[in-house]
Amino acid sequence: MTTQIQAPIAFTTRTTFSRQTSITIDVKASAGTVWNLLTNAVNYPKWNSTVISIGGRIEPGQKIMLKSVLDPKRVFKLTVKEFQPNSASTDDWATTINQTATAERWGGSTSARAVFNNNYVRTNGSAAGNNGFANPNVALEYAYTEGSPSNETSLWNVTGTPYGLTQDGIHPNSFGHARAAAGMVAYRNGVLVSDPFAQ
Repeated sequence: MTTQIQAPIAFTTRTTFSRQTSITIDVKASAGTVWNLLTNAVNYPKWNSTVISIGGRIEPGQKIMLKSVLDPKRVFKLTVKEFQPNSASTDDWATTINQTATAERWGGSTSARAVFNNNYVRTNGSAAGNNGFANPNVALEYAYTEGSPSNETSLWNVTGTPYGLTQDGIHPNSFGHARAAAGMVAYRNGVLVSDPFAQ
């Protein structure tokens, strides 16, 4: 038996120089998974049948170019005005005091990633064929203590400037990746190693 899913209804508000369309649906996926889909411009045509292509980056203040099946010959030039990730910061992750932590965030104590990393890998990793692990949270998460998942803050480390290590509160940006590569902690066969990338 197949389950029919009721298609959500789109609501559109038009003014002289703008058009805003919204749609609401319950999705059986984590907020991070949904956010990844909504902010990955290149992959929109794979899941949104009304989009031919989106060029540019879906980030605060960025310009994007949208081609729609509604008018395939026209390119809509849009600016990302609002950008609300599933993690919260009132100063664009410039400080920790203005971040709001939830347990479901990227390293949160109840997120699927945290549960997997902190419970499975550390206790059963060798049984699954792994001889170690590298943990970027040491470099990316504020006040993170390796080996103490109950002490996870789920706050991003900061540089004092907006978007210092993340653009969206979920993924590291290029500076975040560089910090993670330089500062991550790695264990091999239960022993702390200085170079997480050494064989």
